Amino acid sequence: MEPLHVTLLFLLSLTLVNSLSPNCDSPSQGSTLRVYHVSSPCSPFRPKTTLSWEESVLQMQADDKTRLVYLTSLVAGRSFVPIGSGRQIIQSPTYIVKANIGTPAQSLLMALDTSTDMALVPCAGCVGCSSVTYDSAKSTSFSSLACGAEQCKQVRTVFTRLVDGAYTAVRDEFRRRMGKTAVVSSLGGFDTCYTIPIGKQVPTMTFMFPGLNMSLPQDNFLIHSSSGATTCLAMSSSPALNVIANMQQQNHRIVFDIPNSRLGISREICS
Repeated sequence: MEPLHVTLLFLLSLTLVNSLSPNCDSPSQGSTLRVYHVSSPCSPFRPKTTLSWEESVLQMQADDKTRLVYLTSLVAGRSFVPIGSGRQIIQSPTYIVKANIGTPAQSLLMALDTSTDMALVPCAGCVGCSSVTYDSAKSTSFSSLACGAEQCKQVRTVFTRLVDGAYTAVRDEFRRRMGKTAVVSSLGGFDTCYTIPIGKQVPTMTFMFPGLNMSLPQDNFLIHSSSGATTCLAMSSSPALNVIANMQQQNHRIVFDIPNSRLGISREICS
């Protein structure tokens, strides 16, 4: 495998659901954690009103736009850090679990996120967070982390971004394969959406790198409304940076050889 000059980011597989019916009070057992969507009835961060599928997609696109600006600034060697509260981080589309933190233990809701090595929790002093927060002053195992630490430089995106020329080529070829009779519409940052069934017409997609091909079935690059009435190509353009993001990585095993700057990818059904 050759060195890969592209950004890959992880985020726990996002399910566009706005209502679940779990038993919020049932405790986790042993090494098993109960996982709740951030918008579920068990989440204190759920929206006051249920978001429609379209509103959920637009919210994810808005979050991705900020992350893309930050990633681009890293490549360009400039410093740009989107300013937002911790509550905004936890409210981004993700899953949460209830766990014990600190010494002695404090029971808290945590954002479950595979894009970083950190656990995100609501802390004392957070304006607008839930009433139950982590109080570091009460934990003997707490220590501070400097803002410039490596753990603070991580960021995530949900949808793949391709530089303008590459995206235009992919989009135009996708539309050509779909046929001239398929009417194209848009939804927020997605400029290739359809309101007719397109399952049988959808081609596969392959990202080709030196020594490595990453073939994607349609579940990795199409997003469907909950009713099935709308289907969009879940990619968009970027001025200067290619990002292979969460949705395109689902059901793949990613192996990092960091010392040699190499990457391995294989298809593996895990969801």
